[in-house]
Amino acid sequence: MPLLNNDKIYGKFIDGVAVIYKKRENGFQKGLLFEDGTEKYFPKCDFDNFSCGLAVFWSWEKTETERMSYINRKGELLFEPKNIAASEFSEDRAFIYDIDKNITVLINTTGNVVKEFDEIYDTGLFSDGVASVRLFEDKREAMAEIVKEGHIISKIHEAFPRHTIKVGYVNRNGEFVVPLGYEYAPRDEMDAFNIDSDCYEGMILVRSGDKFGFITKENILAVPCVYDFGYHFHNGMAAVEINKKIGFIDKHNNIILPFEYESFGWSKDGIIGLKKNNVYGFLDEQRNEMLPFEYEEVNCFSEGIAAVKKNGKWGAIDRRGNIILPFEFNYLTGFHDGLIEFRRNDKLGLMNREGKVIIPEGYLQIDYFEEGICKLWQRTSKSDADIVALADREGNLLRLDL
Repeated sequence: MPLLNNDKIYGKFIDGVAVIYKKRENGFQKGLLFEDGTEKYFPKCDFDNFSCGLAVFWSWEKTETERMSYINRKGELLFEPKNIAASEFSEDRAFIYDIDKNITVLINTTGNVVKEFDEIYDTGLFSDGVASVRLFEDKREAMAEIVKEGHIISKIHEAFPRHTIKVGYVNRNGEFVVPLGYEYAPRDEMDAFNIDSDCYEGMILVRSGDKFGFITKENILAVPCVYDFGYHFHNGMAAVEINKKIGFIDKHNNIILPFEYESFGWSKDGIIGLKKNNVYGFLDEQRNEMLPFEYEEVNCFSEGIAAVKKNGKWGAIDRRGNIILPFEFNYLTGFHDGLIEFRRNDKLGLMNREGKVIIPEGYLQIDYFEEGICKLWQRTSKSDADIVALADREGNLLRLDL
């Protein structure tokens, strides 16, 4: 059973280890559970989700200020916690920001230094063998101050509309394959969260002046910067905007779908959700109309099912339009590992594809499952939104005594 003694809950085992939580005063303590039943916790410490077998680790054990490292699934530290800001691993690489030295360091999964940079960069994750590095061209000291404050990503996003940022790309050896030069300046504050600088299918979205285009990861201009906005490549196509209309191009800048759409969304299997003349429909993998343009809102297909809104209510359909969940919800997301988030009476819950409620509605926010556990949020006497319970995929709950 995922519940242990009504005061602990654990997720799925991966490589012989599961993440476990136990109650503590005013919250939960996160630890590791091994297959032999032993548990390992870290007082005055916390850790993030695992990636490439390692998780970012925070410690307040020996100092009042936060120090960081990484742990593996055995609970072993990659190195003693330091005065750094650590990012998650991707493709066996991670960037750390040495706050004392004011530099950025690229490391591998053994903790060895791959490359040191004499600037503090905002960095992306590696994909297709490259990662973005971004620099405030006019405010280097502002970047350093952001790192010192912690919360590096959120602080940088707040700064995007106010500063010019240059972006370049490095390979897994830390070598610049695209020199710092392209602009990374959103049109407005919302774009700070929408612009995706990662590499997809060998193509990178770039900006020059107020126009967008694409380069290859070898720094060859493939699509000139002539579009008002752009989105990453998926299945050989990218969405781009002209005069607030969206069309689709291939890697040679040939138009695949005309500029007549107002919004879009991808599914992993290649189905495209599109908005045209204020209603939504779907195209299949061959870009033929799969479902008519008759929906008020949609969330794209996931696990063969899409959540759609019709006559003011949300339901779920399959790719033939058959109703999977009735049109009776205030909102539905998409399916993830067989579960979908639903909203009724302004409260959230989770159900499976047969409509069986796994977690009854009653929450303000439900986080995605990580390592088989999700976090449930409610309003409390101390806060407008706090984590009040943890749940597994079977609906077992571990609640705080509030």
